[in-house]
Amino acid sequence: MPQPKPANGGGDFDVLVRGVVGTDGKVHDAAVQSSERSDLNADAVSVIEQSPVYRRFGICRSCN
Repeated sequence: MPQPKPANGGGDFDVLVRGVVGTDGKVHDAAVQSSERSDLNADAVSVIEQSPVYRRFGICRSCN
């Protein structure tokens, strides 16, 4: 069976995202601070914005 051509993957790349954890426990104002691959920036910010709610001593898995 034919295989697809290799893509740009095959490695680990750092994307540093900064943001503020608000009093509601959610990440606000997430933005890329530095990136080895700019094509990953939007996905990195999206992952951070969808992260679980943070509480004082860790992640709140049951919070809304």
